Amino acid sequence: MRPHDELSQVLRLYLMSAGVVGKKEREIFRRFNHRPELEILAELEALWAEHKVQRFTIDKKTRVWRCTTEANV
Repeated sequence: MRPHDELSQVLRLYLMSAGVVGKKEREIFRRFNHRPELEILAELEALWAEHKVQRFTIDKKTRVWRCTTEANV
């Protein structure tokens, strides 16, 4: 079990609820504003490395994250 498993699970559930549209990175930071942005970003990157989330860079300021089917595993 990873040390941030609880944050990982909450992030996955939050992104699953967004469906295929996903959530903008800024929206995720606002939603979890009680956590440091770097901690959230590190967890998203870890989930991305595990193929549980996808990230899309729309432009220089906008990145979108969404869950994959692997997130349910």
